Amino acid sequence: AGGRDGGDGGEGHEGGGSLACGSSGAEGADGANGDGDDADDWGGRDLPLLVQPPKPGGFSGMEVLQRLAMSPEAQPAENIFLLTRDFVVGYDLYPKARVHLLILPRTRLDGPADLTASHLPLLRSMQRLARHLAASLRARTPGLPPFLCGFHAAPSLRQLHLHLLSSDLDSDALKNKKHFNSFATSFLLHPASVAAQIESSGKVLSRGHAAEEAALKQDMRCPVTGAPLKNMPAVKAHVARREYAEGVRALAGDADIIERWPGHNRANDVRAR
Repeated sequence: AGGRDGGDGGEGHEGGGSLACGSSGAEGADGANGDGDDADDWGGRDLPLLVQPPKPGGFSGMEVLQRLAMSPEAQPAENIFLLTRDFVVGYDLYPKARVHLLILPRTRLDGPADLTASHLPLLRSMQRLARHLAASLRARTPGLPPFLCGFHAAPSLRQLHLHLLSSDLDSDALKNKKHFNSFATSFLLHPASVAAQIESSGKVLSRGHAAEEAALKQDMRCPVTGAPLKNMPAVKAHVARREYAEGVRALAGDADIIERWPGHNRANDVRAR
């Protein structure tokens, strides 16, 4: 199973990670109860080594992530990083950074638009798992920068999935403006921001699919400083500079995940339209 590249990172702008049953966990798929750290089943487990799978041979359909989340044992084992009671953590097969994982709940949800107040415990559990993975991977990988974490505002494939990727944005699969803006703008919705929107509005705020897609065509800018980036060679050169790495680390502080890029206020983005 796999996504399509087509210049759009595996699933349109998404990055079509395919997951599979490799590292074993408890097998239930009842959904995270999110009652707190005591309910999490991943804390005491050693993480496997990161081994990025090869790109798939073709597109496997809009439901590929849904099938993987609901039946991970039926998928190629090389594509999964971690399997827990409530989540499948797999590799994005078109990674947009040195490390790029997808966290999928083992319950059927098409995307952020399906989330309601009843899913707040699930969101908090996903966020805890992302923090655990980011901290563990950085602790064992010298030089690995802080992570980005978020849902795409207009995902291309069905099944809710949380992107967790290193902020270096260093990958041959990062090929175009759409790829870059998918992770360097407010198109990337941090789970804490999503939870806050649901708590205040009862749903995830959206500009509509067409408007979200159009926003990906905006001019590229450094997400840390706002400096304009004319083209992809300029992006590649910029994210490779020491100044960018230092800016990212300063932004994260002591945290392992950057909660939001400077100047990105999702609520204002939506209300302005």
